[in-house]
Amino acid sequence: GIEDFVAWAEGKRACVYKDSLGIPTVGIGFNMQRSDARSIFSRYGIDYDAVLKGTKCLTDSQISSLFNNDLSWANSGAQSCVPSYSQHPR
Repeated sequence: GIEDFVAWAEGKRACVYKDSLGIPTVGIGFNMQRSDARSIFSRYGIDYDAVLKGTKCLTDSQISSLFNNDLSWANSGAQSCVPSYSQHPR
């Protein structure tokens, strides 16, 4: 599915790493410096501080939760920009 494809293209890491711009990143390209990162982690019961410090890594389920959260946000944005978006194949 889409998650597997994006993970293949973007990479998938359970533990925090610095991306090419030096931004702490985890999972499938999840930017840990974005303004809503802490609240999204909290929503899924993930200890933001421990992951950021590198003392805890994500499970596959947590990685999927973060990815699906962003995918839902992206789909909503596409729907608002392209009224016929829901009629297109996914």
